[in-house]
Amino acid sequence: TDYLIRLANGEPRLNLSFVKLLKSKQGTSSGPKDSPKRTVEELMALMGKAKADQEAAARATAAEQKRKKMERLIQEREALWASIRTHAAAGKARSYDAAVEVLQALLELAQYEDDLPTFKERLDAFKTEFQRRSALMGKINYALGVI
Repeated sequence: TDYLIRLANGEPRLNLSFVKLLKSKQGTSSGPKDSPKRTVEELMALMGKAKADQEAAARATAAEQKRKKMERLIQEREALWASIRTHAAAGKARSYDAAVEVLQALLELAQYEDDLPTFKERLDAFKTEFQRRSALMGKINYALGVI
């Protein structure tokens, strides 16, 4: 704090005395002198390993989150199919969007479980039931494509 006060007072050549102070303190502290010298290649390798470790941790976290999401969807599967019918019956664009979001989640679940034929069968039955709702069918076909 002494240096800050002196700096605020505009003391000339304060920087020189500050550099001397830092140099004298550097000799007493454990700093870069005590650490081993590393080559650029070693530093790059360490950086690459750290990045790879970070990416692996991110992938593991994402996989765990997906697994939890799929477990939740498995528990709610029948309720989700029922909600799609409720949304479709409402006949509003916002409801159609909600139905499509749920269908996308159910498609993701079917892919996760490797059970696309069952999903397609239920989707086809739903489409048959609501075939007159062209806006809904358009949104479904656009969002899910040809399954």
